[in-house]
Amino acid sequence: MKRSNLNSWRPNCFRNTIFNTGYVMQQQDQYTPGHADGSICFYNKNDRYVIVGDVLFHISIGRTDLPTGNYDVLRQSIMERLFTLPDDIVVYPGHGPKTTIGFEKANNPFL
Repeated sequence: MKRSNLNSWRPNCFRNTIFNTGYVMQQQDQYTPGHADGSICFYNKNDRYVIVGDVLFHISIGRTDLPTGNYDVLRQSIMERLFTLPDDIVVYPGHGPKTTIGFEKANNPFL
């Protein structure tokens, strides 16, 4: 498997940015290419969740057959950027049921 430098391409506006989205909620971006070059996830440490779009799903992962998709890069993104989060973090995918980091580590057959 060829390893990719996850920091080699990244939108300039998303370099460890903390977004103040109102009230007391803050979300930090996680650059997670593989499904698409510009894929990012939003991690909310205080409220213990991550919004992952089409990167990770309940017992599945995002498609990699699209123009900038790459299975090895997606797997690396998930392993290095999402699976390093605590197991109890709730995962909200772009569609489908929510899950947790710990459940996906233990049960996701694509990883």
